[in-house]
Amino acid sequence: MSLRARFTIAAAVVVALVIVGFVIAVDAGYASRLRRDGITEEHISTAVGELTRILIGVGLLGLGLAGALAWLVAGSAIAPVTALITAVESVANDGNLATRVPSGDPRDEIGRLSSAFNSSLARIEVMYQALEAVIIKQRRFVADASHELRTPLTTVSSCLEMIHHYPEMPEPQRTTVLDDALHEAQQMARLVDDLLTLASMDSGERLQRAPFDWSALLEPAVNDARRDAAPRAVKADIANDLGTGVGDVRALQQLITILVGNVTAHTPPGTTITIAAQHATAPAAGVELTISDDGPGVPEAMRESIFERFVRVDPARHGDATGLGLAIARAIVANHGGTISANPVEPHGLRVTAVIAPLQATPDRRRAPRPQRSATKA
Repeated sequence: MSLRARFTIAAAVVVALVIVGFVIAVDAGYASRLRRDGITEEHISTAVGELTRILIGVGLLGLGLAGALAWLVAGSAIAPVTALITAVESVANDGNLATRVPSGDPRDEIGRLSSAFNSSLARIEVMYQALEAVIIKQRRFVADASHELRTPLTTVSSCLEMIHHYPEMPEPQRTTVLDDALHEAQQMARLVDDLLTLASMDSGERLQRAPFDWSALLEPAVNDARRDAAPRAVKADIANDLGTGVGDVRALQQLITILVGNVTAHTPPGTTITIAAQHATAPAAGVELTISDDGPGVPEAMRESIFERFVRVDPARHGDATGLGLAIARAIVANHGGTISANPVEPHGLRVTAVIAPLQATPDRRRAPRPQRSATKA
């Protein structure tokens, strides 16, 4: 039985009891008055019977009107609840998270309930959309990783089959085949290592945060870049007042290695690379690290996607690159509470800017381990 019907029945019962009580009281009073006037009992009984019938008829009419009024009032009162039930059923049956109910008067309980329902549904919708986007991204990532692993696995398998089926293969040819297999195996190892790095960052693994000196971090990084980027020229524009920071030194060293390696992999010899570091807007905003070059740059259509996984500007010339370097760089910056972006350099070239936000040091860690160079390639 619906809530509306229960309310109407309850109201009708109350009204019926009131009517019965009223009829009994009126009949008793009328009979008493007739007795005082000396009317015989026979006439009193007849008069009271007629009055009772009249009162019952009027009472039934009033009961009907009261029931109709109670039905209308109950329908109006529980209309927001009905709308809420309809919305819940729509979500349960159709999965329609965009359903909303009228908020109503915020001063009453139904209005507050409707507002709370709408707010909860809005949060669930946002969470569901975010989860759906993560699932789609994960599926694409798994598909891309499978594709990237298929090529080296096929090559290694073909090389081993060739050696197995041709045991009398000449030594120079055997060496070439083994070198190819070794190269592809190393490529797989780099890819798996990069995948594990991204997985650990995606899982929220905590950084080994510790105080460090920016000059002590950047000076060897510039020297390494000059050695690795040769014959490209590397210039440094490092502010003298960067002072100390807090972060994962190994991860920041890997960030610089990735960004410089990305330039080296996609620019011709003779390109000039500039490594710059300065305070971002204000000292409290962290440090702005910039790696720029005067190479061919990146097409505008790809500029926003180069930090995605397995994205290559020129897929035909990726060499030993895994396509995960800039994705790892973005994850490192994000785990330091910063942002990373790529912008063109006039007349040609690319500037990658990473803003490293200040972090709190990990408790009981005063010094970070010595930075180590990473072999990750973009």
